[in-house]
Amino acid sequence: MAIHMRPQPAGHAIARWLASHLASLIALALAIALVLGLAPGLQAPFRAATATRLPAESIVVDMRLANIYGFSTNDKSYTVEGKLWLTYSDQLEQELRQNKIDPIKLVSFYNKIKPWDSELISLNQTPERLSDGRHRSSYTFNGNFYADDVNFLLSPFGGLDLSVIVQAEPTPLSTADKHQPIQLITGEGELGSRVNINGYELSGWNFKSIQRMRSSKLEQSRSLPPSRLEFQVSYQTSFWAALVEWILPLIIVMSLTLFAPNICSAMGSERLAIPPVVLLTIVLMQQSYRDSLPSLPYLTFLDGLYAYSYLVTLAIFVLFIRSSNLLNKAPHDQHAAVGRQNDRMDALVQIGALSGYVLVILSWFMAEKLPG
Repeated sequence: MAIHMRPQPAGHAIARWLASHLASLIALALAIALVLGLAPGLQAPFRAATATRLPAESIVVDMRLANIYGFSTNDKSYTVEGKLWLTYSDQLEQELRQNKIDPIKLVSFYNKIKPWDSELISLNQTPERLSDGRHRSSYTFNGNFYADDVNFLLSPFGGLDLSVIVQAEPTPLSTADKHQPIQLITGEGELGSRVNINGYELSGWNFKSIQRMRSSKLEQSRSLPPSRLEFQVSYQTSFWAALVEWILPLIIVMSLTLFAPNICSAMGSERLAIPPVVLLTIVLMQQSYRDSLPSLPYLTFLDGLYAYSYLVTLAIFVLFIRSSNLLNKAPHDQHAAVGRQNDRMDALVQIGALSGYVLVILSWFMAEKLPG
């Protein structure tokens, strides 16, 4: 008896064929992936399509600041003498030698000004080869630098930070299809013995890497900003020197003004002669002080004391005029009562003026502590 098989649809036949050969297809896919993972020649085109940046070449920077002098508060500039060492790999040394490029072309001094008045001398004709295979180039430099963030808010007190900033430059080895950024690494730092600034005391130093965020839309062609290192030297004003030079003369002058109400109110002409002389003296003192500073968009601590001293002197002058007029207009038998009234008013003005000085001092130092 013959058995007749019912014909199957073509779709079912294809499904059966895929099911029977599924293991073979998976094995073929794994083999292709293995070949692509092991064959560099086949893998390179895929990497080239997705890679955007080659690994950064690093340079270790060592710096010694031997001499800092000539600091000017008017233009916030100073002169620095020191030495710079650049340590880099043997691969980078070969590329620099082939292209006849000096290693110092890979870095620059970011905050240096007046380049025509600066000096940079190589200390070795050929880079020194270290025991670990790296190379080191040595330089001595002398130039003028600029401090952008000097804050005179608490002048004549407060601190001062002077720095030398080294920045990585776009390497001349870069091409349109190969960008090789230079990454600067902090090495050893050293401070010489001739770094003292007149009127300031050395309080510390720090050699560190600083982060920089691009602030210009025109510089967005590169996704990473240049690498920067900062050698920062911190100074603090001598408290006693500033006190004697600037604060003590003002204290003496204003003491004469604040003690003037203790003179008998009957001596009206003598009392009225004191405030104008004191006012002229304060004007000359402030002018001498401002000559030592640049043009600032804000008042310093000492400016605040001078401004308040103007108001105190003017208030006492008005007080003396009032007292003198009351005494002259009062009948002779009421002079004693008017004198006592003037004395009470004089005492209140003296206490208020002294309290105002305390508030001015506290407000200035509290404002300096506020962020921003």
